Amino acid sequence: MSLYRERGERLHEETVTVTARWIEPRLRRGPLRRYQVDAERRTLALLDELLETGRASQPAETVRRRLTLAKDGGM
Repeated sequence: MSLYRERGERLHEETVTVTARWIEPRLRRGPLRRYQVDAERRTLALLDELLETGRASQPAETVRRRLTLAKDGGM
């Protein structure tokens, strides 16, 4: 989130995190539900670890296929 003043002067900038279990839209019943505090903390710790170590792996082929279909409007 960024807050700007007249003529584009940046006053404040902050990253706002929200975590939730992803459920594909066609399988979902209602909106995504935000993780509780402990699950959110674990999720963000895992993300930090992956970003720090650079050991992020590629998603499984089935996940890549679904993401490609969604990006191309096939879902």
